[in-house]
Amino acid sequence: MPDLRKNTLFVSLGQGVQLLLALLLMPFAARFLGDADFGRYSLASTLMFFVFLANDLGLNTWLTREAARERESSSRLLARVLGIKLAAAPLAYGLLLAFLALSGFDQVTRRAVEIFAVYGIASSVGQAFTAIFRAHERMHFETLVVVTEKTLITGLGLFLLVRGFGVEEFSAVFPLAGFASATLAAGLLWARFFRPSVAFDTAAWPGTLRVSIAFGVSVFLATVYNKIDVVMLSMMQSVAVVGWYSAAYKLLAFTNVVPNIAATVLFPRLSVYSKSDQNNLARLFGQAMVYLSALALPMIPGGIILAPQIIGTVFGAEYVQAVPALQILVVAAGILFLNIFLASLYGAANFQTKLVGIQTLGLALNVGLNWLLIPRFAHLGAAAATVATEGTIFVITLVLAVRRIARPSGVGEIWKVVVATTVMTAGLLSLQRVYWLVLAAIGVLLYAATLWILRFKPLLSLRRSGLR
Repeated sequence: MPDLRKNTLFVSLGQGVQLLLALLLMPFAARFLGDADFGRYSLASTLMFFVFLANDLGLNTWLTREAARERESSSRLLARVLGIKLAAAPLAYGLLLAFLALSGFDQVTRRAVEIFAVYGIASSVGQAFTAIFRAHERMHFETLVVVTEKTLITGLGLFLLVRGFGVEEFSAVFPLAGFASATLAAGLLWARFFRPSVAFDTAAWPGTLRVSIAFGVSVFLATVYNKIDVVMLSMMQSVAVVGWYSAAYKLLAFTNVVPNIAATVLFPRLSVYSKSDQNNLARLFGQAMVYLSALALPMIPGGIILAPQIIGTVFGAEYVQAVPALQILVVAAGILFLNIFLASLYGAANFQTKLVGIQTLGLALNVGLNWLLIPRFAHLGAAAATVATEGTIFVITLVLAVRRIARPSGVGEIWKVVVATTVMTAGLLSLQRVYWLVLAAIGVLLYAATLWILRFKPLLSLRRSGLR
């Protein structure tokens, strides 16, 4: 079986490059576009996810799981998935056009949304190819595809922004890069695995969709309660407010890199263990919770303390209103570290229908809170609604996972994380006037030193990690 540490390295490399390129592009986009056009871009990229989901229907996750379990069937399964996606593409785009007809958005916003919708469909098809790479635990191919796409987006995006082009031209970079990366993924699949094909075996579609749709609904609900705040803000506040909120939200989106790596790398192995090895499932569950908690907990007070300096450095004075939103949203980001992994665990253990029920509750809570809070508190109300929703989802999902899937082993080390976080926070508060990059480095050193003194086992045995 492939080495999980090697796969983690490749996924981390891809996510790290993606993070660096996004950090390079985002400040330019925010400053060159201005808060209003940056708000339009953020809305368009948000609605793109819904088009992606309407075309995906949970098929990529289903394909990863099934191909991991029966690798010899990968070619047939991929052909079926591609057939369904191509058939669903016109419907997904048509639903978006219907929404836009009722939205009342201005023409510039509408065109940006329409352009990003094409990117959503291209990404959905491209990720069907990378699902095979994941299923076979050959993450280096996915890394190459991701890095290529993000490099194209960053390079072309910066060129257009510096040359003075607007949000529509900037948006067009995304579908162009999406088609290029999908073509590369298909070529790698052909060269290294098998020749991809499309099969319109409609007789098999209902059975496939009956299973995959649960994944699709789960991701859709998670996306809705994570993205609906931007949509509701656009309808209840100005595009500038959307820009302030999106500035904070996009910064914290980068923190999802780590749990997404864990979910990507562990999903195939969790799928296998959930079917045949409960002891290893409990061990892997516990290790993931400890590692992710060790990264999530210190991020919360650190983000709250450093938020004013971070916003000023990255976005400038025009986005000062984003500071309190970032300080609230960093709490949600910490909770998301664990929620993303737990969602992956549910899918691997065939508990996706349970997750759908939990997420439906989360969606209702999120929409209701946004409806109440946005008119009075604008983007800060949306941020508070996000924290409340993620917290509720975490509590319910964790309790059910422990009771019905596996009892995580080896989680006793988490108390040391709490102590180290407390020491780090005290140090940061006493040195708040120090430049934020230096202060962040000091915080990391304080945190790591405290964990070392407390003999935190994952830190001491990093080289001998059991994740293999």
